[in-house]
Amino acid sequence: MVGFSLSFCFAQEENSFIGIVNTGDVNVRAGANINFEIITKLNRDELVEVLDKTFNWYKIKLPKDLSCFVGKDYVVSDDQNSGRITANSVNLRTRPNINSTILGQLNKDDKVIILGKKKDWYEIVMPQTCFGWVNIKYISYYSKNDGIKISEEKYLKEKKTEKPILKPQEAPAVATGVIKFCGNFFKRPGTHKLIKENKIIYFLKGDKSLLDSFVGYKVRVWGKVNNLPHQNIPLIIVERISVQE
Repeated sequence: MVGFSLSFCFAQEENSFIGIVNTGDVNVRAGANINFEIITKLNRDELVEVLDKTFNWYKIKLPKDLSCFVGKDYVVSDDQNSGRITANSVNLRTRPNINSTILGQLNKDDKVIILGKKKDWYEIVMPQTCFGWVNIKYISYYSKNDGIKISEEKYLKEKKTEKPILKPQEAPAVATGVIKFCGNFFKRPGTHKLIKENKIIYFLKGDKSLLDSFVGYKVRVWGKVNNLPHQNIPLIIVERISVQE
């Protein structure tokens, strides 16, 4: 199997922040202009992760339940639900139409999760490399301390005085094995586990929907290991996964 990698980014960029939608039925567009196609809509009081700002527009992370389209000619199907991109700079579009807006691109051997087929197109889970744009007037700063909308001045003051969360016995980790579901165990430390020679060597925690897509694959995992108290098996906070041949 051809190797591929996918990064999980948990640390916010320095200029990013958590915003809250201050009105209802807010358009998320494919670019920083009202002429760009509408990707989805946001509801009042919905929280969003703002990544950047261009003039009067915020670049935001898109909801994880969205999909996009890629031409079938550029995908080789590994099985019914997954495939790999066969070329570089392959466009991802909002609709199964060559004239629809380009949301992003994928490169050769990037993995995709296939949701369905529409003529000459695959509908796939939208990668985290795709983003949306919202006019800044519809997004307010959100206080993690108070759970309310606040001014930019108060938000920056709150962020400046925020104390880092220290995680005991934390260290970089690189491990290999097969990813499996943890199952519905009470107080389980992670959503998934890493198996090697029929033994659990790590529990895994991260973006569940993306970890789900690697279940059954032999992988290499990068992240930070936390030796939890009263647990014989350490936990990895996953930052990156690469499928092994």
